[in-house]
Amino acid sequence: MMNTTRTFIQTAGICSIIAPLLMLAADSLAIGGLRFEFTIVLWLAFVFFVPAILGLTYLTANYGSRLALLGGASAYFGAMAGASMQVLFRVWAVLDEKNSPQTIELLQNT
Repeated sequence: MMNTTRTFIQTAGICSIIAPLLMLAADSLAIGGLRFEFTIVLWLAFVFFVPAILGLTYLTANYGSRLALLGGASAYFGAMAGASMQVLFRVWAVLDEKNSPQTIELLQNT
């Protein structure tokens, strides 16, 4: 049991370093105008945020903090909401590549 817990915490720790770095890379891609690549890297960042959130929640909840469970659930919900927005960003990127300004304008107005 101890080995499993240790591996889980180590994985969560590594993910807590990788996730923000991927988000930074995604933002750099967005600034550089690479919208489609931005959506893929940002989605991957959110994938790495999930184990990081679960690990941090586990560690803080072990110290008796019930508020950690609420915070972890909120962070998990936020990560899932951010990941789901990638669908919209990816559609926008594909429409931009296909030169469909009318459809992009409809997306922006909704």
